[in-house]
Amino acid sequence: MVAVFSFAIMYLIRLICIICVPLEAPDNLIPLYDPVVSALLFHDGFLTKDLFSGHLASYFLFFIFSKEKHWKYFFLCATSIMATMILIQHIHYTIDILGAIVFSILSVNLSRKLVYFLLYYTQAIRISLKAGYIYNQFRNGDKS
Repeated sequence: MVAVFSFAIMYLIRLICIICVPLEAPDNLIPLYDPVVSALLFHDGFLTKDLFSGHLASYFLFFIFSKEKHWKYFFLCATSIMATMILIQHIHYTIDILGAIVFSILSVNLSRKLVYFLLYYTQAIRISLKAGYIYNQFRNGDKS
């Protein structure tokens, strides 16, 4: 549950960053054209307003939430290779790579607090409602 909330929070933060922080593409961007994506989504070029790399952040979240050691190594290597390739192709600035890591950790911490808050208070509400129901039954003389 924390992992799902982490992805949701991370992509919400990314959406807010794309809307609020207008960055232009790096000067020496190596253009890679995908005819399907270009035809469906971007008719006039690239999406260049990324503050941090969503793909890299996703891989880093996979690394964080992997339970088995070999999957942790795999996702850590995949994150490192992807960061290197992104920097070589000049798709993102260096701060975008670092931001992906920082925002991934931030989203995990926020989602853990959110899940704890939701579970704690829903349990507290359930217990207090149950206690109130039992108290009212006892007070009214209905002991069944």
